[in-house]
Amino acid sequence: MALRPSLLVEGSYGATVQIDGEEYKNFATNGFLGYQVHPEIIDTAIDCTNHFGVGACGPRGFFGSFDTHLELEKKFAKFMGTVDAVVFSSEFQTIASVIPSFAKPGDYVVCDKGVSFAIQNGLLLSRSTIKWFSHNDMEELKGIFQGLSDVFQKQKHRVFLVVESIYTNYGDLLDLKAVLQLKEKYPFRIILEESLSIGVLGKTGRGLTEYIGVPSTKVEIITASIGNALGSVGGIAVGTTAICNHMRLNCSGYVFSCSSPPYVTKTCTVALKLLSEGKEIYRLQININLLHEAISTCKYLTTTSSQQSPYICIRLARPSKDRQHDEIIIQTIVDELYQNKIVVSRPRYSKREAFILNSEPQFKITISALHTPEDIEILVEKLRDISERIIKN
Repeated sequence: MALRPSLLVEGSYGATVQIDGEEYKNFATNGFLGYQVHPEIIDTAIDCTNHFGVGACGPRGFFGSFDTHLELEKKFAKFMGTVDAVVFSSEFQTIASVIPSFAKPGDYVVCDKGVSFAIQNGLLLSRSTIKWFSHNDMEELKGIFQGLSDVFQKQKHRVFLVVESIYTNYGDLLDLKAVLQLKEKYPFRIILEESLSIGVLGKTGRGLTEYIGVPSTKVEIITASIGNALGSVGGIAVGTTAICNHMRLNCSGYVFSCSSPPYVTKTCTVALKLLSEGKEIYRLQININLLHEAISTCKYLTTTSSQQSPYICIRLARPSKDRQHDEIIIQTIVDELYQNKIVVSRPRYSKREAFILNSEPQFKITISALHTPEDIEILVEKLRDISERIIKN
């Protein structure tokens, strides 16, 4: 399978993107609310850069804390309904350093096999005993907790459950209600990764807890990217004051990494203000419904993603037993979409991602508030025509 040569993306991206001087419909990036091109966000970044410059030049605990960092932490905690929050300069390092800051050798971490590579890295660094359960299988999860009864008696609160609200590798939602029911019986702590659900799920975009109608404080630790729906760069974690202070002293991604440039955190604070107005999230949720409904008409393709997800994983409806054959079909569909000036993304997995490597070949479509119904219609029409022609042949 030939790899496409490196391409030059020019300017900003929204519903469209300029690649090598040509315009493409963009269904490959995670700016779900379009804040990365919002005029108020851009003006705020310019003003803040003129005032502070472009770099913090040090970790948060040394010379890297600015009032913009503290303001975002305060505003984000209030937005989520928690006591405190911690800003990280790297989305990947947020969850990858939060996990080992709490889970230590001798502790137990129960984890879904479908989690992201960042979570897998955090588990490796924790050196804890890992108990895997099949993707989103609540019965198997229940069985694992039942098998840890002796551990719960000897090491109360030293068992952690690490899950994602919208799974990066599947696009489906965690059954958080079932998890919270298990939590009433077993004393484990939840670390919930919400990078794809903040700004997406719930009436005001507070994520999965708001979507199912429970306080975010039902979950001990919530982590999220501020580089997806919020249009910035980096990550954030929320919890109690004691939990957040522990992160500030023990998370390598906070202690040793240079902090975010002030304009990054300032623009995220403005994004929270825009989110509270509700315009973009309303348009996004309409577009999500339109896209899922349209994709259901592609009879040769299927999706593992939930109806509420803006991040849609597409697979063959009837895969063969030959994985390489199916990989070629999926890649050919992606390439032909590109030839028709439509950009979608193809995941490339590391050999270390053992569970994901065994999953079926797929490509991903992301939808945003910036897309129009006509954009969605064009995408699905091309997707339907290309997939039918290739698979029939």
